[in-house]
Amino acid sequence: MVSITKKIVEVRRARQIVGVFAKYGFGYVFERMRRRKRKELERSGAERFRKALEELGPIFIKMGQILSTRVDILPGEYIFELSKLQDETTPLPFEKVRTVVESELKLPLNDVFDEFSPHPIASASLSQVHTARKNGKELVVKIQRPGILDVIKTDLDIMEDFARTFKKRIHIHTDSDPVEIVEEMRKTLLNELDFVREGMNIERFRRNFSGDGRVFFPEVLWDITTSKVLVMEKIKGIKISRVDEIERAGLDRKRIASIGADICLKQIFEHGFFHADPHPGNIFVTQDGKFALCDFGMVGKINPHLKERLRVFLVSVVEKDVDGIIASLFSLGIVPDGERIEEMREDIYDLLDRYYNIPIGRFNMKMAYEEGFFLLKRYKVALPRNLTLLAKALIEVEGLGNLLDPQFDVMGHIKPHIREIIKERYSVSGILDVLSKTGGEYVKFLRNFPRDAGDVLEKAREGKLKFVYEHKGLENLTSSIDKASVRLGISFIFIALVVSSSILIEKLPFLSIAGFVAALIWLFWFIISLRR
Repeated sequence: MVSITKKIVEVRRARQIVGVFAKYGFGYVFERMRRRKRKELERSGAERFRKALEELGPIFIKMGQILSTRVDILPGEYIFELSKLQDETTPLPFEKVRTVVESELKLPLNDVFDEFSPHPIASASLSQVHTARKNGKELVVKIQRPGILDVIKTDLDIMEDFARTFKKRIHIHTDSDPVEIVEEMRKTLLNELDFVREGMNIERFRRNFSGDGRVFFPEVLWDITTSKVLVMEKIKGIKISRVDEIERAGLDRKRIASIGADICLKQIFEHGFFHADPHPGNIFVTQDGKFALCDFGMVGKINPHLKERLRVFLVSVVEKDVDGIIASLFSLGIVPDGERIEEMREDIYDLLDRYYNIPIGRFNMKMAYEEGFFLLKRYKVALPRNLTLLAKALIEVEGLGNLLDPQFDVMGHIKPHIREIIKERYSVSGILDVLSKTGGEYVKFLRNFPRDAGDVLEKAREGKLKFVYEHKGLENLTSSIDKASVRLGISFIFIALVVSSSILIEKLPFLSIAGFVAALIWLFWFIISLRR
């Protein structure tokens, strides 16, 4: 009964989704999915796409915001429109907020907090934020919207069905798998709904910057935090987008821009764990001039293996080593189209040459980012999600700096990190580290070789060893050999009929004549088949 009800809900929601997209001019997509034909609308659909997402509600707005980070998937005009999406929605009634908090903490609201404001300071698609007080400490309480998990799962299931149908029935060339995109959105949204995970992200940032007095990360109150309720210390400060208020508070805008850039870049290049959405709405400046981030649901991670490969890539870029860049792409698991490597090499060199001639003060990170992604997209190179998040974070850093300081130079802040990487890579300790790792890999290979070789020999002895040969481009040769074999067989039969008929012409003239007729018919059929 429950599954039937769920199916009815999904069908109704699917109809609503199709109806809204059709209203904004995207009906042809669904008609093509039903194998009907209709001429595609001529004008750009970026703005209509954004409006459709806005009308479909908070979950689709959130999906649009996630897609706005994927320059490798969507054209620039769509990225621009989706970046306008605001994740704001009608606040929940206070009684519903109370119900969620009391259900999660198993206590009456008044027993948990000394004060709890019934008026939210923020209301988004996934959660709502209220202020509170406990033991004299000012707090913020993030509450998950009731029932939102079921809504998200339903919408994602519908989108996955659409994606599978789209992939199956619309045969267009694309380097991105629509099903994988939906699965990526599912993972991102479900991670953001786990407030325990977000709290652990905050704790990790606090540990990473424990000795840095320039930045503030709130303390999480774990005894009253659950997967649906996150309680943390309140950030007392000014939103970084309110530049006039920052100036009135007597704070140095240029200093804040410099500190913010250094904090964000340190996360990326040193810690390998970074805030993936550092836009001005998520950043405050405290009263004593500290840089403070909030909303830690979306983070990027760079594991040690990826970090080392990125270091090699950055060194190659700085040294204008095109072969090193291409080798780095391969080592990152990003395999370009092998038939166009030379063409790609020339394009990468042209891109590097163009930006090497630009004075540092006029370097535009966003422009370089978009051109780089466009180049990779042209050669069917798809970047892992963490690398797209990293690139987006760097763009946000540049935008943040320019907001506070019109003369802000993002490359001036990135260069020391790259110099440190180069210094570390070519230092004695760095070389020894590389040799140690390489030697370790050879030792591991030699240690495992007898066992691996033994496994191969054992399989060969048992008759279980198989070799798979995959040929490419030999289809025409195979077909030609087949045809030649058939024709050769026909020729042998023709010769056999003629020779046997010649031998029998004196003793069995009737059978001999029948053999010559059969040979003649066979010859005519053979000539006709050749002409065909």
